[in-house]
Amino acid sequence: MKKITLFLAAAIFTFVLQAQTTLTHNTDNIITGANSVACGGGDNLTARVFVLADFGITEDFEITSGEIGVQSIDAEFIATVNVYEVEAPFPAGFPGTATLLGTQLVTLPLGSDLTIVNYTFDTPILVPAGTAQILVEVVQDQNGVQFWLGGTAGEDDDSWLASVQCSLADYTTTTAIGFPDAHYYINVTGDVVFGIGDNIADLVSIYPNPTSDVLNVKVPSNVEILGSNLYDLLGKDTGARLVNGTIRTSDLSQGVYILKVETSEGTITQKIVKN
Repeated sequence: MKKITLFLAAAIFTFVLQAQTTLTHNTDNIITGANSVACGGGDNLTARVFVLADFGITEDFEITSGEIGVQSIDAEFIATVNVYEVEAPFPAGFPGTATLLGTQLVTLPLGSDLTIVNYTFDTPILVPAGTAQILVEVVQDQNGVQFWLGGTAGEDDDSWLASVQCSLADYTTTTAIGFPDAHYYINVTGDVVFGIGDNIADLVSIYPNPTSDVLNVKVPSNVEILGSNLYDLLGKDTGARLVNGTIRTSDLSQGVYILKVETSEGTITQKIVKN
């Protein structure tokens, strides 16, 4: 029994990670005063490249929010965040071979030194299933603002910089220009979007089973539960209903029941054992 319960818990944890995923190459979220490089006064393109398979993403992925680290800034300005689908090996062919998937204006305020600025995409950006990798780019025009995009002490992939003013017409890794400790904090977060064609039974978690007091039913954020019934083996409705993701089973007699859950993507029927 214990092994089964642990297995179910692990499966649920994996599902949650797939449903809400942050793309990051930083190993922590502490912005330092040293892990950055920029061309003073603007004309900076700073970026991260994310291989989606490295994050377990194979379905459509909807980006809803993001984070930008700030090391230092001497005046408020509005940065542009672009999300591109890019071909490997990056930066070969960029930007000609890239596809702009969406953009967002983000205010970076004065006084945000050594902090992380969180923002939401006004229109979520859909990254289609089958996309191999994306580029998330933070653009500072040549506006005279002394801005250094914040970084952290550690990273697990390259940070990228381009600046025509500083003779970097094409994206180059910060390591290649002599700043291996520049670890830009540029993250985005989104949800896996499961399509109509997916098997709804594979996307729903019902646990613990066997159950004693409470049965939990978890569905993806884009799936609506329309109704539920818990029947005994004679087909009699027990009256137990799904409320806020749980069904109270403590008042039921020990035995085997049939749970039927109707969703916007189909109906799930599962045998439930009450201890």
